[in-house]
Amino acid sequence: MRLLYCRHCATLEEVEDMDRPLLEGEVDPYVEHLVQRHTDRDPMAHGASEIQVSPFRLSAPITKEQWQTDRAGIIQSVNQSNKSVGFDAWVYEATNTYAEDAMKCYNAHNRPAAGCIDWWDDSKRIGRPTGVGKEILKDNHKLGQNDPHLCQWCPVATHVRTEVNFKKGLYK
Repeated sequence: MRLLYCRHCATLEEVEDMDRPLLEGEVDPYVEHLVQRHTDRDPMAHGASEIQVSPFRLSAPITKEQWQTDRAGIIQSVNQSNKSVGFDAWVYEATNTYAEDAMKCYNAHNRPAAGCIDWWDDSKRIGRPTGVGKEILKDNHKLGQNDPHLCQWCPVATHVRTEVNFKKGLYK
């Protein structure tokens, strides 16, 4: 069996295991039924809006014996795991690495206040394209304009955004 936790209702429900493995792309009918029951009660709070993240989490499989003998311990571990919200740790580590690299670049350029000689340069692109990708970008440079750059984490980015917004007339 598994446990379905709803962060919105703060409820924990038992989900029976299917008697066969799920096929690729198949939805577990037990989980689907419980989720539907929750969303019928309050659709907007349970992720009916495309903007919201689903409040449901499904636990790892546990045996009925474990559930009967150590219910308090399992609930405590589920509650502990549900306190951790947000992205996986590797996302934060990557973001911190980019911020550190941007600060190294910023310091190497003597902490410019009003622009940078490397601003949005291809050398600062994250995930630089291969040889074929570079040829494509030469022909159509606009394709690479929205690629992530180290400059996004640089303190100079604040100055650049302020200038752009000022030119758009957003500070009137």
